[in-house]
Amino acid sequence: MIEDKKSDRRYKKKRRLKGYWKFLAIYSGVLAGLIVIGLIWVYGLLGAYEKGMPDVAMDNIIRTQFSSENIDNLVNQNAGEISPYEDVDNVRKYLENTVNGNLTFARKSGEYTNDSPVYLVKSDDKNIAKVSLKETGKNRRGFSVWAVDAVTFGEFLGKDNAITITAPSDAVVTINGKQAGEDIIREQGVPVEIAKNVGDYVKVPCNNVYRIEGLMAEPEITAVLNGRQLELKKDESADGTYTAAYPSDDELLAGQSDNIKNINIEYGKYIINKGSLTRLKSYMTGNAKKYVSDIPAVWAFLWGKNYTYEFKSNEISNFVKYSDDCFSCDVHFDLYVNWNTGDKTYDTNLSYVFVKQSGKWYLADFAIK
Repeated sequence: MIEDKKSDRRYKKKRRLKGYWKFLAIYSGVLAGLIVIGLIWVYGLLGAYEKGMPDVAMDNIIRTQFSSENIDNLVNQNAGEISPYEDVDNVRKYLENTVNGNLTFARKSGEYTNDSPVYLVKSDDKNIAKVSLKETGKNRRGFSVWAVDAVTFGEFLGKDNAITITAPSDAVVTINGKQAGEDIIREQGVPVEIAKNVGDYVKVPCNNVYRIEGLMAEPEITAVLNGRQLELKKDESADGTYTAAYPSDDELLAGQSDNIKNINIEYGKYIINKGSLTRLKSYMTGNAKKYVSDIPAVWAFLWGKNYTYEFKSNEISNFVKYSDDCFSCDVHFDLYVNWNTGDKTYDTNLSYVFVKQSGKWYLADFAIK
């Protein structure tokens, strides 16, 4: 009888424990479910909060909209002023050259606010665009939804996208087919250096210097002088610097070649005391005639010596015609002198400018190079 009672107590205790563990398992399951639901809710809340942050929205915009496949949409969104010398095709060309770089973004100092976020977009650390965001509503969690309000290209590019053009003052300069206006002339009537002193005889040839900033793409530039398109040279050592040079004239060069070379010979002979100053001056006018008497001579070095001489070379280069009565050129000659105890070659380089008077060409000025 006693054993039966003990057995009954053990059985009841076992049932109570079994019920407890069952309750605990159910409770734990419910609790775990609630925790999972809570985590999902919190995760969703954090995700919604994150998506409601302007920086996150901007990151998504960079990844999805700033791509070569989306260029036309970006072009259509441009809210900035395009230079008068560019059009939408230049914007498209600009974007094609930039969106494939390493794109990043940063808040634009002075313009960014929590209510109106503004960002600078960079390609390989160079500013390429400004993006303004606007709030378009709230998500299910009550956080802001952001979208592009405006994309601006060009207006803030500044000196990084500037060009400088030097061209003859009387030339018609065009940029992307549009004639350059006086508003972009930075220097007007700058005398050509070698010809700056010929004003007593002819019109001084001058250049204008044009400068334009904020261009999105390298422009097409032309310069036409008296119906002739000028050669355009880009300075590879200075970004965005172009020069439209005064033209050459093969016919005029052919007609004046002997005259120029004769001056070289008379000049060379004079400095070694084998020529005539009077004859040399007969080729000259103005400053050239005044300065020629002060040319450093070497004849004193050869005084008392017997010597011979020979022109090893006599060359003309960089022939430039400014007008029908003015041109310039560079000359080079090697004058070889031999005396009893030695010899020497005088490597001589000069720049000449000629003017036409009474139908005849005279050397008006020169510079020793």
